[in-house]
Amino acid sequence: MNTKRITTTALAIAIGSLLSACTSGNSAVQPTVRGADIIGGTALQLAVGTANIAGTTGLNTVVTFRCATAAGCPGTATGNSAVLLDTPSLAGPAGFTIPTNTAFKNDAGTNVFTAQLPTVQGITGVTPPVTTTFGYAGGVYGMGFAPANGSVTTGGTNGSANYPKTSGANFYALPLGGATTLSYIGGPPTFPQGRDGTYPSAYVGFLEGFTDYAVPPVGGTYVLNVVIPTSATTNGTKTASATLNSTAPLPTFAPPTIALDGLGGGTISVNVPVGVTEAYVDVVNLTGSCYGLPAPAYFTLKTTTTGPQALTLPDTLGPSFSSAPATFTKTICSGDKYQVYAVGFDYPAFEASYPGSTAPTPTIVGANGQADITASAATAGTSP
Repeated sequence: MNTKRITTTALAIAIGSLLSACTSGNSAVQPTVRGADIIGGTALQLAVGTANIAGTTGLNTVVTFRCATAAGCPGTATGNSAVLLDTPSLAGPAGFTIPTNTAFKNDAGTNVFTAQLPTVQGITGVTPPVTTTFGYAGGVYGMGFAPANGSVTTGGTNGSANYPKTSGANFYALPLGGATTLSYIGGPPTFPQGRDGTYPSAYVGFLEGFTDYAVPPVGGTYVLNVVIPTSATTNGTKTASATLNSTAPLPTFAPPTIALDGLGGGTISVNVPVGVTEAYVDVVNLTGSCYGLPAPAYFTLKTTTTGPQALTLPDTLGPSFSSAPATFTKTICSGDKYQVYAVGFDYPAFEASYPGSTAPTPTIVGANGQADITASAATAGTSP
């Protein structure tokens, strides 16, 4: 791990900048806001459920942390991400035990996934090591957990910049398809193209809004506490809870397959399990040899039908990197390596997600009051 020195003064400036940031694309203006408004004017939600991860049952969580009032998030809109930086902890009920796993670090053996306050880095000297599940970077934002403290912005009229663009919503998940953890990042045609010159240059897609954990689920109440810096020296706390009533998982989702058409797209065969109300099929171009800028690129097909079906992956969904005019590249170029995998939900995952939803408290549970998922292993290949 790299070491660095950060003075207490520098830390205060950094946190002050986070608290005063405004809508993307506008000049930063210090808002007239009390620290308490950051807590009172926001809405935090937690939903829990089961996660059938390629046949192994774990825990699923869905969180939203959004502006509920203009006073809560000055300089941005209701429904955008409430904060730029926070420190969450998620506690399970009696009998819930986090197993030994390199992802969970010192949280193993307890019933709480924890984080480390970024203010610890204000101590002059070597940055302390990450010893928790969420570490220093993990936070709760407008649509999910993500390792993006300080890199999120609050604005963007379409909500695109309200949550991070890094490794996807399942960055603490059980690896799928072997040793590689899959990134659940939404792209076209279901989500907008994030690499057309409209969004920040490093933006790659939209979080699909769930975080799954390789931990056996236990029925009972789960409690999420989020510590939020209200000034350079003080913190506030926001709390939400949810109950897991059933530990019965959704059926296992078989890996989808793809038949390429030689033009950039193809036909995906998928069998959506019973109990799923909507599903995503994610295609990841790992190479992007004809893009001209770095891969990977993410593409998402959506279905609300169960059973066997064929979905069409269009030929030219690839990044254009320019919004005027937008000339898109092939979805999968010749010689590109790719992955195809699927995830099914029993709650309105798409309807709660950005950029379509800017509700302060979108619905994140299904008819059974939970947020259950079933995710397939990946099918990998190389385009001819």
